[in-house]
Amino acid sequence: MKVKFVLIFCMFSYIGFAQNQLESTILKGLDYFHNFQFEKAEKQFDDAIKKYPAQPHGYHFLAQMYLWQYMGSKDKDDFYEFNKNSNLSIDKAEIILEDANNNYEVKYILGSAHLLRVLAYTQQGPNFDAISDTKIATKYFEEIIEAKPNFNDAYLGLGIFDYALSYVPGLFKWGLAMIGLSADKDRGLDYITRTYKKGKYSKTQAGFHLSNIYADYHANYSEAIKILKNLTDKYPNNSVFHYQLGSIYIKSKKLSDAENSLNKVIKLNNPKFIQTNAYAYFLKGQIAFMKNQFENAIPHYETFLDMSLEQNYTGIANYRLAICKYISDDEHYLENLNLVARGNLDISDDYYANVKADYFLEKGIDEEDILLIETHNIFEMGKYKDAYNSLIEKVDSLSGKENKALAYFILGESSFQMKKYDDAIAHSSKLLNVDVQTESWVIPFAAFTIAKTYFEKKEYEKCKDWLALSERNNNHTYKEKLEPHILNLKHKLEGKI
Repeated sequence: MKVKFVLIFCMFSYIGFAQNQLESTILKGLDYFHNFQFEKAEKQFDDAIKKYPAQPHGYHFLAQMYLWQYMGSKDKDDFYEFNKNSNLSIDKAEIILEDANNNYEVKYILGSAHLLRVLAYTQQGPNFDAISDTKIATKYFEEIIEAKPNFNDAYLGLGIFDYALSYVPGLFKWGLAMIGLSADKDRGLDYITRTYKKGKYSKTQAGFHLSNIYADYHANYSEAIKILKNLTDKYPNNSVFHYQLGSIYIKSKKLSDAENSLNKVIKLNNPKFIQTNAYAYFLKGQIAFMKNQFENAIPHYETFLDMSLEQNYTGIANYRLAICKYISDDEHYLENLNLVARGNLDISDDYYANVKADYFLEKGIDEEDILLIETHNIFEMGKYKDAYNSLIEKVDSLSGKENKALAYFILGESSFQMKKYDDAIAHSSKLLNVDVQTESWVIPFAAFTIAKTYFEKKEYEKCKDWLALSERNNNHTYKEKLEPHILNLKHKLEGKI
């Protein structure tokens, strides 16, 4: 009897040791992967496969690495490797679960494998093929947290789905409802935050997703920057983390910090992330454009257009390049205006650029247009007093209704930022009945300026009314840029009325 007990103890000790060895190997590989040391990461994952061929872990994390590389380079070989290893991880996990359905770590790997397939299938937008994988992944994650509430990695997938499904088009929402899937943004944020704070395998991925959510859906740039600075400190070779940090610095008007982050991407020049490298040049061009340094912006935009593997943002790049060339007396600016239409018109920047390009091709560009472009750039840099002073004496004499609409928006928002609340309401109100085409986005933005002005004046009922008006009219270009600010103000209003 004593011998039998010793044998059982030794057997379970070996299983625990093997599991710890596998976990240690995978975690080491993930550290290499997140630092973009791909050869070292692959060696760790291959080692896991060699020592534990029946386990899905090595295959799954290899698949994850290849999917990231595919998203950065659009290399078909990377997608092939992702698909091959993804299929193997799913096959291995399903075999184990046939005999041990309570193996929650393997169940987590299986759910995560289907989550990766969703991300892969939706690279080109919403995709019905991803719906079944969404349902399968959700099923496994829900089973895990019901049985093991402290299995913190499982919350990430559910959190991502909660957030992503909140923003899919109506047609796809119908399809998701048919298979019993719904979304809860607040729960999604809680779940992703939980994995970021307590996760094991998915902690870093959760941090990256969380920074995107804070920046893109909550306009909470300080929290997003805090997370990404932690990630870039830990993983200094990760071009994607540096790029994301740079883009958020731009949104928070910290242009010097943004340039530092983007220069790191360009210096790293990771060949597996050609598109990320290209976007770094795009944002460098945007920074120079915002500073009204038009000649400096030209080579950055040209490099982006030469390097880019996608249509995305080529429209706005060609539009700004045309403006830069026009101001620099380069007669070839018309060539770039005509190229704007080749951008991705499903992206707000490219759509706006196409509308403006058509407008300028028809009527031409004049000094008034350049004045508004330069002043809007000053405004975008957060120099509200300078922007206000540039327009206040000229606004009534502007001849173009599009320029006048943009001018009143700049005056209204600049007044708000300078705490001139009555002026903010007065200037913004002049936009509400204006018939504009190329700058139609200013109307919901102006209503929002009035809403937040009334919030500062503690007139909360008026704030609520104007916020509702802004939201109802937010169906124009740059809708997605206003949404997080509306959400923030809604949260601030809670408990005030």
